[in-house]
This record gives sequence, structure tokens and C-alpha cells, in this order.
Amino acid sequence: MKASLSLLVAFGAGIASFFSPCVLPLIPAYLAFITGLSIDDLKDSQEKIRNLKKILYETILFILGFSFVFVILGASITYLGGFISSYQRILQRVGGGLIILFGLYLTGLLKIKPLQYEKRIHLKAKPTNLFGSFLIGSVFALGWSPCVGPILASILAYAATQETLSQGILLLGLYSLGLGVPFLLTALAINTFLNFFQRIRRYLRGISIASGLLLIIVGLLIIFQGGITQRVSSKSRPLWRGEGEPRPLEKGRGEPLKHIPRRVGMEIILTEDNFQKEVLESDVPVLVDFWAEWCAPCLMIAPTIEEIAQEYSGRLKVGKLNVDENQNLAARYGIRGIPTLLIFKKGKVIEQIVGALPKEALRSKIDMALVK
Repeated sequence: MKASLSLLVAFGAGIASFFSPCVLPLIPAYLAFITGLSIDDLKDSQEKIRNLKKILYETILFILGFSFVFVILGASITYLGGFISSYQRILQRVGGGLIILFGLYLTGLLKIKPLQYEKRIHLKAKPTNLFGSFLIGSVFALGWSPCVGPILASILAYAATQETLSQGILLLGLYSLGLGVPFLLTALAINTFLNFFQRIRRYLRGISIASGLLLIIVGLLIIFQGGITQRVSSKSRPLWRGEGEPRPLEKGRGEPLKHIPRRVGMEIILTEDNFQKEVLESDVPVLVDFWAEWCAPCLMIAPTIEEIAQEYSGRLKVGKLNVDENQNLAARYGIRGIPTLLIFKKGKVIEQIVGALPKEALRSKIDMALVK
């Protein structure tokens, strides 16, 4: 799934959570609880103007409370997912499958009894300290409801497939924004909300079904997408062409490439002739970068690979292997998307890294691999 699309889906999931049958009818009650005002006071124009500062303060604190918990959950899930990044495709398939399962549940096509129960921490009274509404928002985020829980769980499942913490945090931040913006607008215009609710409540079931269908589509995209790697299929440019000349980038994606020399800095240019000696018989671990001259993500990560080669000199050899010129080696190691990095130690693959990772994330994976 493209980054822009995934962010839009996360924001839309937040909006869908707000309009879910488990949240929308309770919005006035939540506003009354966190502000200390009755619903009648919130509806009264003069009372609302007199208490506008308090309404804004308490509502924003409530939104920050559940946003804080959601973002922490997203960061934690993404961090834990990083430990099994070698199984990224399996993680994507499992996560996508769970999202499809949740989608089927929301549409009503699949009954999952454990998901039908509401599990919340109920506060009998609002905490009296300055950040009481923040605490209420945090408690709200930690609960489970039959129609919001699956949507949040789906976004968390997708966060687990992300490469960096910042990506997971951004996903859950936008989910929180999608839930928080309409909540804030409701606090400022409660009468408009109540009139709107009277008209829309008959369609709440339809909104839940639409949310379920969205999750099913997202799950399918996650299962069949290739992350930020350059995907290979029979309908797209082949992974290895068997042509002698480098191929320029597609129009609009950069300038045509020049020939790359047989040795770049401290990196070894690998071929089928020297692979056995330089990689399989090497006394030190070897990072092999499977790449192609037409692959945009490969070009993005190239400077990082060069820096890694210099930084880890003596502890790790770095080699570049052009899949177009060495298709047998690429096929032998099951390369189906590029860039793919394999770390060899004593002739065996000990780590697989797929995609154009940031330098810090790549360094972390290399460090963990070297201590195996």
C-alpha cells in the first residue's frame, strides 16, 4: 500500500470509529462528563459561550488522552514487529488476514462471540486534578467495544508491518486525529450534532458495514502489496532482463543512470564468478545488496549502503549484486523484490532485510545479525 494511501486509511478509520454505533450515541454523555456541564447547558448558547474556554480545554485534554495511548500502542506494536522483520511477508499476511477477519465481523458476515462483548474501565466520577479529562481519555482508549475495537486492532495490525517507529506513530497519530477532530467539532456545535444524529442514526448499521468493507480492502492490499520494495510481476518490468546495457529510470522518476563501475568505494561488485570466494568462503560476515539499475528504491538506499560499508569496515564486507546480470544467484536465494539485503555468515544466510530502510533501522538490524 502506498504511504499516502495508508495514511488516508488510518485517518478514515478514526472517522469511522467516531461514527460507529458504539461511540456516536455516547458523544453527548462523554462531553457532559468531562466538562461537568449538563447536556442542556451544552445546548444553551449563552451557557456555552460562558463556558467556552472550559469546554475547549477539557475536550482537548480528552482527545490528547486517548491519542497518547493510541500512539504508545502503535509505537510498541511497530517496535515489537521489528524483532521479526525477517518474516516481514509472513507478518503482512497474518496482519492482513486479521484485518479481513475484523472486516467480515463488522459487516455481520462473520460472528465472533469474544468480540461482541464490551470491556471498559468505568470511572464513577471525574478525577478532580488538572488533567482529569486526559485520564478519562486514556481510559477510553484502553477499552474494547464491538464496533471500535476491530477498527483500532486493524490499524495496530498494520502498524506491526511498518519498518520504522515513526511510521507506526504516524499511523496511530492520524487515527487519533480522525477520531478527535469530529469530537472537538461536536463539542463546539452540540446542537448541530444532535440534529445530525437524529438524521443519521438509522444508517449506523450501514456505516458499520461500510467500515467492514474498508477493512477487507485494506487487508487485501496489505497481503498483496510489496511495501516499499520494487515489486516484480509478469505485467511489470521483469526483475532481471538479461540485457547488457543499464536501463534508465521511468519517465518522471529521475534522470537516466550512468554505468556503475565494478567497484564503488569499499563495496565489492559481486558476480557469479566471485560469489563463492567473496561471500560463501569469507572469514567475516558479508552484506549482499541485491539491486538493479532501474529500481528507484535501490537508488534511494545506495548512499546508506556505502556509508555502512565504511562504518563496518573490518567487521562486515559489503557487496552489490546486480540481479539483471546475475539472475541465477537471485533465483537461488529467492529474491522476488528489490532492494533485498542478505547477510551471510560462514556461508549461510542469517538475516534478510527487504526494502529501503533508513540508516538507523538498517544499522540496528545489522548489529542484531552480527551477534547471532
